[in-house]
Amino acid sequence: MKNSSINKPPKKAKSDDFKKEWSYKSECTFSHFKKWCREAEYLVLSNYGDLDAFKGEEILEPISIEKLFENDFEPPRVGSAYKEYCRLESQYYLFDLDHPDYQRNHWNLIGLLWGALQTHQDPYFHEWNYRMKCNIQEAKASGEDYSIYERMIHINNVAEIEPIEEFEARLLLIKMKAGVVYRVIEGKDKPTKEDYLTPLKHVHWLKTKHVPLNPPSITTKTEDSLTILEKGWNEIKLLPRPSQRRLGLKQLQKELKMNPKELSSLIYELQVEKSSKNQKLNNFNAVMSGEFNQKTLVDNFIMSGTVSMIAGDGGSGKTSLLYQTAESVTTGKPLFGRLTTKKRKCLLIQGDESHVNAQTKWKRMNLQPDPAQWELCWKWTASQLPDLRQWIDNNGFGLVQMDSFGVLFGGNEAMNDAEIGLYMYELNSIAADTGAAIVVNHHLKKRTHKNTKEAAKWKPSLGDFFGSSYIVNGIRDAWGLWKKGEHLDGSPIYGLKYLKDNSGLIENGFVMNLLGSEESYRYSLFDDEGGVKELDVRNTIRSQLHSGLKSKAGEWLPFTTLKTFTPKADDRSIKRELANLFTHAAATGIERRPIESGHVGRPKYEYRFAICGVCV
Repeated sequence: MKNSSINKPPKKAKSDDFKKEWSYKSECTFSHFKKWCREAEYLVLSNYGDLDAFKGEEILEPISIEKLFENDFEPPRVGSAYKEYCRLESQYYLFDLDHPDYQRNHWNLIGLLWGALQTHQDPYFHEWNYRMKCNIQEAKASGEDYSIYERMIHINNVAEIEPIEEFEARLLLIKMKAGVVYRVIEGKDKPTKEDYLTPLKHVHWLKTKHVPLNPPSITTKTEDSLTILEKGWNEIKLLPRPSQRRLGLKQLQKELKMNPKELSSLIYELQVEKSSKNQKLNNFNAVMSGEFNQKTLVDNFIMSGTVSMIAGDGGSGKTSLLYQTAESVTTGKPLFGRLTTKKRKCLLIQGDESHVNAQTKWKRMNLQPDPAQWELCWKWTASQLPDLRQWIDNNGFGLVQMDSFGVLFGGNEAMNDAEIGLYMYELNSIAADTGAAIVVNHHLKKRTHKNTKEAAKWKPSLGDFFGSSYIVNGIRDAWGLWKKGEHLDGSPIYGLKYLKDNSGLIENGFVMNLLGSEESYRYSLFDDEGGVKELDVRNTIRSQLHSGLKSKAGEWLPFTTLKTFTPKADDRSIKRELANLFTHAAATGIERRPIESGHVGRPKYEYRFAICGVCV
């Protein structure tokens, strides 16, 4: 068993450096105590039982100059451990014995090691015993329990050094924080010193009880915690009620001794690790051949299979915009009468308005959705995210609208937490896996210049989104909605700016101008400024190109030929819409290939409308 628990300490610091580091007792930390214990343990066990190694310099009689220079002169010997002992002793006296780290974690271990050092340097251990007796007197005077000091005197008051096996066993028991074990003797109320098991017998007794004698490693601890996390999270996801899942998360948090932020972050990382996308889409061909259900739901506005966010000021009409969009999607009618929309089933999760307020607004809007295609949810918590995926799969929702993010996912006070990253990851995963478009309303940060001259020039950016960066990073498409000014008739004019274009719906920074109605709470596209007219022009060019390619289905057509389909358009606009048609090939059927020119530089392309069954 000898030296079995010893790890050689790192290179020892110089005493002067240590004193600088511990210039004040209040600066002693957990690492200081731990370091001292490591080095003291190594010194004791490396020289255990060798009293000469701890002897200091002793000069019993004066030495003459002549004696000093004699050939056979031997200077007084200093023990090999004495210098290191002195260093550790000086550090010990710098300890703040009232420090919480000392009281909580190290007092017993330091006491044992300090006692061993003193016993080797002073076998009779006068100083230690004197201090313990003083502690007993102080405890008696204050009415406190002094039995611990008596026991320590019994343990350490030895004129002879105990066998190293016993010392190592005692060291191991302290590190394990093992309790005291003694023989049960009938008719004896309190055990005496002789009744206690020796450290070595105590260790053997623990072995018979199958108690692990080595503290678990970091690897073992993390593996155990990971097992608890995985098992707990899998069980929580299967719980039928949101309240049960919330309680389950609280219980898991308590079991792992983590705060909510730490637990959410770990669950997020666990989900990333468990994602099958890395296995299924781990090569170029797998990605290119995959069908990912990403199609335009509302032209130039909403893409299927993605998470979009509309952020606006309070009172800007974000909720009315959701209602108007739901009306178009459930009926298949163009949004604002202009933006082509595919008919799909819609789910509205409403947290900002009650059903009473919604009814009032719908009457004022004269809202006419397809009731059979529109389902509503008025109560929601973040713990219901696992249910959302199931709702979409079971009901075939093509659009999920959530109003608003702060209310539905924990309140504004939680918007800066890392927990938000967990929600965003899950929403993206649900949208990508189901092919549904998820549109979430959110708030912009409050501005101080709403009613100043600067307000007329201001436009929102991603930095104006309220809350954590996890929100902006997690969404695919982002729109900013704000009031730009007023029409001549007094109607408010709103800007709807495209701020993040991961889906390639339209160019980043594009602004749709919306004319609001105080009478109907509806929006209409405002033609007096460039945005809408540009949309119309682009749609026309795209339609002409698509029709021309379709008329010559299967033929590869160069750019010069494609220009003849839309003679009024400039080259840049034609190339932009051709790229758009190709990007959405699943819906348009348009393919392209580079033309071999033999020149270095940008490639030139030719396009075709693919005949059914024909592929490049």
